[in-house]
Amino acid sequence: MAHLDITNLHCVKTRDGFGGDGDEVDVYLKIDGGAERHVSGPHRLDKSRNDENVTLNIHEPFTTEVLVRLRERNGDRGGCNDLDLGIQDIGPAVQGARDLSFSGNNGRVVYTARIGLSV
Repeated sequence: MAHLDITNLHCVKTRDGFGGDGDEVDVYLKIDGGAERHVSGPHRLDKSRNDENVTLNIHEPFTTEVLVRLRERNGDRGGCNDLDLGIQDIGPAVQGARDLSFSGNNGRVVYTARIGLSV
C-alpha cells in the first residue's frame, strides 16, 4: 500500500490582496475512487505579511490513486464564493518528494503543496 504525505502549503500569489485578511485554503482528498472529503484547513496565508507557508501533517494510505484539491475559501466552507484551485491526480508510480502546483482565477492565484509518496 502506498502513502501520501502532504507537509507544506505555500502561497505564490494570493486571491485576497493587500489590506485583507489573506487567503483561507482548504485541502480535500478523494482516495481510491471514494467520496471527496475535507482533510485540512482553513489555512490562513497572506503573502503581503510574509506569512506564505503553512506546515501540514496529512498522512493518507491509498492503493490506486489520490486526487488532491485546493479551494480558497470566502465565507463558510463550501460556499458559492469559494475559488477552486484545481485537482492533482497522484498515483503510486511516482515516488519521492515533489511540489504540486494549484492555480485559479486565470493564474492570478497560485499555491504549491509539498507532497511525498512512499510504498
